[in-house]
Amino acid sequence: MHSYRSRKHLEQPYILVTLLSAIYTFSYAFELSSTSLEQIIFWLKVEYLALPFIPVFLLLMCIEYVGQRIKKVWQNALFIIPFITIFMHYTTDLLSLILQINGIETIVLFQLLNWWAALGFTSLF
Repeated sequence: MHSYRSRKHLEQPYILVTLLSAIYTFSYAFELSSTSLEQIIFWLKVEYLALPFIPVFLLLMCIEYVGQRIKKVWQNALFIIPFITIFMHYTTDLLSLILQINGIETIVLFQLLNWWAALGFTSLF
């Protein structure tokens, strides 16, 4: 029972990672099974509500698992890139980013910065 109580604080990040991964997985499956461009864009928006937060909660879960604590300010700072990613994804047209539509395949190219590199960089930590 002592072991259960000592690891109880790990539940919240683990539950959130699992929930976000499930949302992403199911929305990706629905995206792949979509037959129209509107459906694909809808499921992409659902995917991007979960996808950027998975690396952050994985990092918080690992930090909790090894018994370390980080300041609340730094925990909140970890969420900056995911919120910017969601903002950029939902405002692609408004930010005048290049959107090329070839039939049912959609490719988004960013003019100013490669945001995927920034998102991937945060998942390394």
